[in-house]
Amino acid sequence: MKQCGAQSPALAPTQPGAPVPDFHFHDWTPADDASADAQDQFLKADWFYAHGTYDFLSRSVSRDSLDEYLIYADRGADWDYPGVNRILCAHIRLDPAERTFTIDKAGRPTFELGAAWLISRGADPAVFRSDVGTPRGPSTLQEAQLLEHLRLFGDRYHVVNHDTDTHQQYETWAILKDTTADPEDQSRLLLLEQWRWDERTCKRTVRLAEFDSYDAIAEWLEDRAVPLTTAQGRSTAVPESLVPITGALERLPTVARPGQIHAARIRTLPPGTGRSEALGPVHGHHAKPAGRSR
Repeated sequence: MKQCGAQSPALAPTQPGAPVPDFHFHDWTPADDASADAQDQFLKADWFYAHGTYDFLSRSVSRDSLDEYLIYADRGADWDYPGVNRILCAHIRLDPAERTFTIDKAGRPTFELGAAWLISRGADPAVFRSDVGTPRGPSTLQEAQLLEHLRLFGDRYHVVNHDTDTHQQYETWAILKDTTADPEDQSRLLLLEQWRWDERTCKRTVRLAEFDSYDAIAEWLEDRAVPLTTAQGRSTAVPESLVPITGALERLPTVARPGQIHAARIRTLPPGTGRSEALGPVHGHHAKPAGRSR
């Protein structure tokens, strides 16, 4: 597998040149302990920024400037324990009367699911989009409609489990449950995001498939004996400007060689420190996928 850069492919900003958010909040105080902890987390990320903790991707601000919506890529997730979310979202709310702020945050395995969490809380949908003609953007009309669906309605899907494989190939899978379905419905969805690159191009593909059960997805992830069948009714119409065009894409110089990431991950884990609930992709006939969200 070829290398086209030094970092993960999810780290391309959707708003190049946008200022990095400032979490110091001068003359404002956190409204609760959770907000104080979140502020501390992002301030530490800023301090370690040169070492690559979080990469700021995009932001949206409400018309009254009281709400701010942010999305980051956690580049440390490539080197962390299996099952760590690669996308980190934050919703900041200011209370001018009390001079306080609240920070709600959530981790998601893919950019679109992170965008969906922010959009469901009031963020501008036009900001958090995988633009056509970029390595993160769609290659086909079907894929564009799927990404639009996940972006606008993805918060209806509960992430049951997920992981990112940076060893054999660069991919993220997530097992989803549709919260709008019948509670007795045992079917689950598999969201599969894969990156491929060669000497000239670097490109993402995203697919969504429906299975009868969680165990059926686990078996498919183990052997991948049959092609994925695209889930029906999981697409949303897109504007003409978002319909993909054919042609080669410029490569994105932000992809780490999977073997290097895997080796570094192993080196940084002392014996006995792994989490039993974060097993990553399925291994062994009876194994089930396991992951951890943060």
